[in-house]
Amino acid sequence: MTRKKQIILRVLLPGCLMIVGYIGNAQAALTCNSAWTSGMQFPSIDMNSGSVVTTEGRMGYGCSSNVPTRALLCFSVAQEPTRPGYNPRYMPIQNGSVSGYFVGYTLYGDAARTQVVGGVAAGGSAPPLMLNLTVPGPSGAYDSVAIYGDIKPAGQNSYMGGQNYGHTLPVTMSYMEYTGTVPSCQSAEMRTLSTTMYVGASLTATCRIESATNLDFGSVDGVLGQNVDSNSTITVTCTQSTGFNVGLDNGLNASGTTRRMRGTAGYIPYELYRDASRSTRWGNDASSWVHTAGVGTPQALTVYGRVRPQTMPGGGNYQDTIVVTVTY
Repeated sequence: MTRKKQIILRVLLPGCLMIVGYIGNAQAALTCNSAWTSGMQFPSIDMNSGSVVTTEGRMGYGCSSNVPTRALLCFSVAQEPTRPGYNPRYMPIQNGSVSGYFVGYTLYGDAARTQVVGGVAAGGSAPPLMLNLTVPGPSGAYDSVAIYGDIKPAGQNSYMGGQNYGHTLPVTMSYMEYTGTVPSCQSAEMRTLSTTMYVGASLTATCRIESATNLDFGSVDGVLGQNVDSNSTITVTCTQSTGFNVGLDNGLNASGTTRRMRGTAGYIPYELYRDASRSTRWGNDASSWVHTAGVGTPQALTVYGRVRPQTMPGGGNYQDTIVVTVTY
């Protein structure tokens, strides 16, 4: 009988289990899904005052990312298409019956109003409003940044007083995430969102009487045998294109509609006129007013006076007081 013995040979192959992993920084994926503006309304403005008028608005954003990241936001505000410009910009009149009138204003990115806000296309003279921020991750960053405006009345002459002005401007918010050096708003990697911003202003129609010089007929010897003429100047300032009327009353000593100077010995009749030929009386009603329109700077109006030949009531000083009334 044949017997077999078996030996189990165990062959062991040394080996190891290798777990391969990668540890590194996750790529940030920035998403901005909200851009808005609050609009900007200037308070009522008296352009004759010369005082700078200011206001401010807000530029809003909403951005999130899968991981915390740095982001650059650039807000570009377009120009008025019918009259381009950034410093100043021009808002048109809101009156369907007239056109061609504008109020100049400027937008800034700082409260000191030194950094003019324009757009990517404007270049260095009027760059966009730039905002660097940290987006904390999925919870996002949702906030707004101030934008400042002013209106400088000095030197403006293309407006009409007593009117409303305003326009709605396209606004583009460009954005991108970055590491290291802050990128440029002109970067090709920028993505964009669009919104609009309304800017408005209301101009008051105002007039003021700057001065009125005395009308002095001088000294007369003996009798009044011929016309004695003299002039006076009334200076009025009214807002640009504001129509106004200037009226002169009949004085303190009138007899009916005849103006008279009073002295110790009686009265001397005289008259005031709108024209150098002294043929058109200057009075205080619609038929005898001087009517014109403001230019935003002082306007001198000449009053033409005349004392006609007459018998003198006696020697002495004669005078009267005329009230000047401006309506607009």
